[in-house]
Amino acid sequence: MVAGSATVATSDGVSRGSAVPVIVDAEHRLGGRGAWLHPTVACCDHAVRRRAFGRALRVSAPIDVTGVTAYVCGLSHTEIDRPKGTESGFDADERPMSTQQ
Repeated sequence: MVAGSATVATSDGVSRGSAVPVIVDAEHRLGGRGAWLHPTVACCDHAVRRRAFGRALRVSAPIDVTGVTAYVCGLSHTEIDRPKGTESGFDADERPMSTQQ
């Protein structure tokens, strides 16, 4: 996720600030400060409640997270691709990973 532009051109030619959209950058190609979010509805809801997007992206203006929530809700209806047979913290042989040799 990255923060978009907060200015909106109006009919009288004057730019006025509005809510900063948070843009999903699934391919990690957009410029600017980014933030990472677990692709789950629970994590997204928790981040919205805690107002974590503004802090993570260092934006003091109001944040518009409708694009992020729509993206995460869309992922929840499809299966997220994960390697089969491994979980975070475990090797492929199901033993806990260790940093010591």
